[in-house]
Amino acid sequence: MKRDHGFHTILWIASIAFTCTRYLCASIMCAGALGDHGTYQQALDTLGPFLPVMSLLCLFGALLLTSTELIVIIRSRNNGKNK
Repeated sequence: MKRDHGFHTILWIASIAFTCTRYLCASIMCAGALGDHGTYQQALDTLGPFLPVMSLLCLFGALLLTSTELIVIIRSRNNGKNK
């Protein structure tokens, strides 16, 4: 049972890390847009679509890990009822 809680904790921590990274990418994009337009445009030209793509990947990663966690919880509860 102890091993099961560790797996759940790892999934939640990874999901939180993905979510934090997504918001970090979004805040970098927003902060740059409010500052000097020339510097912001140069940064976007240099990075290309890295920040929006990374933000989107983190969103999907967090959703995947959260849904995996929910599936594991539902399966474990169903297995407990069947026994």
